[in-house]
Amino acid sequence: MRTLGSLRRNPLLHLVDGWAYWQSKCRDGRMPGRADIRPEELTQTLPHVMLIDVKRDPWDFRYRLVGTRIAEKMFRDRTGEWFSATRQTDASSRAFRRVQHVAETAKPISGVLSYFGPSDDFEELCDLVCPLGSDGRTVDMIFAVSVFVPKIAEYDRQILAGLPADWPGSPPVPDEEPESGD
Repeated sequence: MRTLGSLRRNPLLHLVDGWAYWQSKCRDGRMPGRADIRPEELTQTLPHVMLIDVKRDPWDFRYRLVGTRIAEKMFRDRTGEWFSATRQTDASSRAFRRVQHVAETAKPISGVLSYFGPSDDFEELCDLVCPLGSDGRTVDMIFAVSVFVPKIAEYDRQILAGLPADWPGSPPVPDEEPESGD
């Protein structure tokens, strides 16, 4: 049986913390803007956070900030890079389509993606992707929290199933057919 102490170390809780943080910054039904995100308020979660610039017409996205835990698990630190510049995140990738969906709909999503990267320690990427808009309406940046985990265990599925009722979308489930390049 797991203790409360072991629950606190579960990396999936960074997603829950990120969700609570993003929601706390929403005001009067409007999404928060980049100016509302304060790194000093995210000390435990910050290594798992990405801020992504949104470019429209044509769509593209640029890594503004890549947390240290994410950079360790990617092929390299992609801060400053455009999604379109790499095969893993170009317009045909699931990552690109997910971020574009959030930018178009201004609604957060969560999910579990197959992990493709240099580390053999992880098999899945769990993420939360939330819109930011300086005017509270138009998405101009993305706030994302990502954690890398071994194949989702049954216990972790129970945590995901117990997420708050307002969690974006249904509790994430693994892809049935992993896509290459994400």
